Amino acid sequence: MPLKISFWGCTGSIPSPINTEQLRKKLTDTLWATKDTKFSNKQSVCEFINKLPFHQRGTYKGNTNCVQIHSAEDIPIFCDAGSGLRTYADSLPEFPEPRTYHIFLTHLHWDHIQGLSFFKPAFQAGNKIIIHTLHHEAEDAVRRLFSVPYFPIDYDQLDADFEFDIRKDGASFEVGSLEIKTLKQDHPNHSWAFRFETGGKAVVISTDCQHANNAAKDLNYPFLKFFNKSDLLVFDGQYAYNQSAKKNNIWGHSDIATAVELAARAKVKQLIITHHEPANNDATIHQSLAFAEKQAQELATELNYQTTYPNNIILAYDGLKIEA
Repeated sequence: MPLKISFWGCTGSIPSPINTEQLRKKLTDTLWATKDTKFSNKQSVCEFINKLPFHQRGTYKGNTNCVQIHSAEDIPIFCDAGSGLRTYADSLPEFPEPRTYHIFLTHLHWDHIQGLSFFKPAFQAGNKIIIHTLHHEAEDAVRRLFSVPYFPIDYDQLDADFEFDIRKDGASFEVGSLEIKTLKQDHPNHSWAFRFETGGKAVVISTDCQHANNAAKDLNYPFLKFFNKSDLLVFDGQYAYNQSAKKNNIWGHSDIATAVELAARAKVKQLIITHHEPANNDATIHQSLAFAEKQAQELATELNYQTTYPNNIILAYDGLKIEA
């Protein structure tokens, strides 16, 4: 089975679903675009919608971060447990067979663990939930998540068994056929990036990290080695091109320009931008794509590449599925 990932949550900091005013504008723009079009059936309507720009026919925002990694053994593996984890759980049958779930936590900030509270498998006997992290406070954080006054059900009342696999900085280990590597990141209270490898393919998930100015130009910058020739790089591009991450450095996030430069210099095949700024609307997020593609082409010329890296740039959205 090829290495694949699914996005259940792509918004940074706080869930940010589309509101009524934004939906009304999308509908108005779409209906106006159809003013000279005649539809013979529903299929022709669907074909018309599919040709619209994504920000007009869909939305980039919604749940907070949760990425599923699909392995050859079909083990349920996730990176981060934002509110998207609840959406995954809602997709399960009412009484699924007991399983072992692996959840990798980049760090313990609220937007990366809040989905655990409504993760249905945690309330089903026979399930086992293994939390993989490099934060020694993980068990205490999860116990507090399931406690008054924050939540009506106490941790000790959960039916599933929890296990906390706490690793040391720089750890490498395996889950099934996946080989996992880790790298510490610059973020308040620290976060860690994960590199998942199997069958000659590599997926890197690196969110919630602040990169210094011109860090990508340093050949010894550890992220260049960590990202090197990965098939998929999922990267925190919270700030768009007209927004400076450097002006928001207390939050510890990155920007799309940094994402493209690191991906280009590390010869990444596909770059997926996630952890979208909740205050940005879909049009603002969408506008960044053209700038990112132009920047990648300019870097290919600057670095004397025969091909452009990354080969493909994608703006993540809830429901996106992509193969390495």
